[in-house]
Amino acid sequence: ALAASVVAYAVQLIDPDAPSFDHVLRAIAYKHVSLGIRPEQYTIVGHYLLAAVADVLGDAVTPEVADAWSEVYWLFAMQLGAVESRIYTERSVDPAHPLRTYRVVRKIEEAHDIVSVVMEPIDDQPLPQITPGQYVSVFVDLPNGDRQPRQYTVSSTASGTRLQITVNRVRGTDGAPDGRVSSYLNDELSIGDELDVSVPAGDFIIDDDESPLLLASAGAGVTTVLPI
Repeated sequence: ALAASVVAYAVQLIDPDAPSFDHVLRAIAYKHVSLGIRPEQYTIVGHYLLAAVADVLGDAVTPEVADAWSEVYWLFAMQLGAVESRIYTERSVDPAHPLRTYRVVRKIEEAHDIVSVVMEPIDDQPLPQITPGQYVSVFVDLPNGDRQPRQYTVSSTASGTRLQITVNRVRGTDGAPDGRVSSYLNDELSIGDELDVSVPAGDFIIDDDESPLLLASAGAGVTTVLPI
């Protein structure tokens, strides 16, 4: 996904007829903000991405080719970093401390393998501004010691003091394992447990509420449409 994004960015740099890249840039920036990505991490990613490209393509990566792709990557990184910095500032988030701790106050079994988790910030401060359609990253400390983030739509803020996500358990097929995080949130998460949660992110939102609007959805995908 990263390599494809860099290639798409390069295409729009050289092809005046290429589709606008702005919406892709915003989507990536929002995902990065939800994960707490910091500017210095681009150096690490760039080093290993370009090394991987050279390893896979071998002699095709001449010094000139390597320099060109390095320039593209850093242009991309600088532009992403600027967008992310603006989002952090708009939401009054310190990139060095992007998460808040929430306590689980309720679990609702919505359907088979689907549970809603209702949480309150433990600092007793107001909820962040949430636009219907946005998501948060939830960081889960699994029993084996792994720490895993997953993104979930904010499915309700009806109470004004509580944040709700709705989790569809991922069932493995064709020998693949079940989703570790979704299974944990369905089966093992208990009232009183605490989770680290990011600031709301994403631009799948409705800016103009005056025009007629039709939303169609099915299955667990309805969690994005319901709050809108």
